[in-house]
Amino acid sequence: MSQANLEIIGGKAVRRMFDIAAQKIGPQLNKEMNASALTIEKTAKQLAPANFGKLRQSIKHNIGEPLMKTVYSELRYAPYVEFGTGRKVFQIKGGGQVNPKYHKFAAQFKGKGKGDYYDFLMAILQWVERKKLAQKTNPKTGRKRTSKNDVIRMAEFIAFKIIKNGVNAQPFLIPAYEMEKPKLIKRIQNLLKK
Repeated sequence: MSQANLEIIGGKAVRRMFDIAAQKIGPQLNKEMNASALTIEKTAKQLAPANFGKLRQSIKHNIGEPLMKTVYSELRYAPYVEFGTGRKVFQIKGGGQVNPKYHKFAAQFKGKGKGDYYDFLMAILQWVERKKLAQKTNPKTGRKRTSKNDVIRMAEFIAFKIIKNGVNAQPFLIPAYEMEKPKLIKRIQNLLKK
């Protein structure tokens, strides 16, 4: 299982705030963190790209331990979707870059891919068929047709391009975390004021 765990990043001040909060308002703090973990999971599922829905379905949370919450995907390719691959690592689809503060975190997944070419090609083949990328129109009749050979050629072409150039990052967990983090910190600050 490939698992990506994110801890709250914010330096000593944020960690100290959590230590004080844990002593003063432990149960309420745990409840707020549970709510944030569920929100991060929901948002990550909305942001995750969906081919067959496996990535979205794989996003889960673990809120069992007090003051330790995890949102993760068990799919081994999830980090490659999050951070990109090859020449396009950290380049976000549609423009932009993955925040540099996550580059060190992402480095733990570099070169750890374990899939084989056949599985890779089959996934692309199914995608090409579903998107009708190999469909051709007869100029005389206007009828559309797709031959199995055209689908295979298109899938092989796309697979070669991905192997050669990589794929852009399509972050889903990090943006979900970054959106929720300031809200959680604000709620904790409000708890501390009580």
